[in-house]
Amino acid sequence: MIDEVIDKLLRDGDIAAAEKTALDYIREHAKDADGYLALADVYIEREDYAAATVAARDAYTINRRSSKALETLGWLYLTDGNHTLAEEKFQEALAVDERNAFVWGNLGIIASLAKDYDLAKQRYRKALSFDSADTTAWVNLGVACAESGADAEAVAAFAKAKQLKSKDKRVDSYLTRLHERASDTPRYGSLIPLPMTPARFTVNVPADWSSKLEGSVITVSAPDAKAVLFISCRTGNPSDEELIDDINDYVKSMRGVTVHTPAAVLRRGAERVSVMSFTAVTNDRTVYHRLATHAYGQLVVDATFTARFPVSDALDRFSASILDTISIVKDIRA
Repeated sequence: MIDEVIDKLLRDGDIAAAEKTALDYIREHAKDADGYLALADVYIEREDYAAATVAARDAYTINRRSSKALETLGWLYLTDGNHTLAEEKFQEALAVDERNAFVWGNLGIIASLAKDYDLAKQRYRKALSFDSADTTAWVNLGVACAESGADAEAVAAFAKAKQLKSKDKRVDSYLTRLHERASDTPRYGSLIPLPMTPARFTVNVPADWSSKLEGSVITVSAPDAKAVLFISCRTGNPSDEELIDDINDYVKSMRGVTVHTPAAVLRRGAERVSVMSFTAVTNDRTVYHRLATHAYGQLVVDATFTARFPVSDALDRFSASILDTISIVKDIRA
């Protein structure tokens, strides 16, 4: 097989002989896609990606169902920064072989580069379901988890990569960052009820936080000003769709948004609650946000928690521990 011959020559470091052998093979077998793919491998080894792309396209023209041609073209387009064409070729490759771990891993890279970490994680896990020893996929999964604040999952993925003897420098770098992030998490007093008169709703906040009423908005602030809770009330009886739309409209007004927990409507007792968490860029700083809107009867309570801590599972749990205590007072509901 021509690919085996070329692989041996490349392993031996004889790129010139590999190129001549591939070209000679193509002259004798002009309709064989494998010859052009072997030539593409030679040019990739030489880091002549433009020539490799031409050879891979020739192979694809001969056999549009060739997994190797589709993989190679996808990888070359990705390397060249053409993510749209790379995605297209990798998706074509999956149509040929949906169990292709290499393709799933590269599709994960495309999603990661677009900062769609939820999709990236799905794709890396798919790659690992077909090749659990793929150290690159384990490292990339760890990075996607770390970047999206799923710290525990990130640590587990990096641990697996180390177990498989990964030499990727990102492993130790990210593990150090995760350790530092774990030490930079909210540490405030125990939660106590926030006194309000009249009380249209109840909420528990850290004992060392201070509150003030600014117009119709209650602002509850941490002593170090690194976390703030804003709460307000309004009348209305929005549908589930309107609750989701309200949150999405709020997020659309912000820039540099990365969703951590997608918008959803939950049932808590008799109340409907829409929730979402994300980060956004404010004054060139990344700020964490968690939104919760409680609705029952004709009363709606809107709450926004913001924090200047690194996004992490601990921060998500802390913000949820506060917002989950919001409850509309019963006699107001009637």
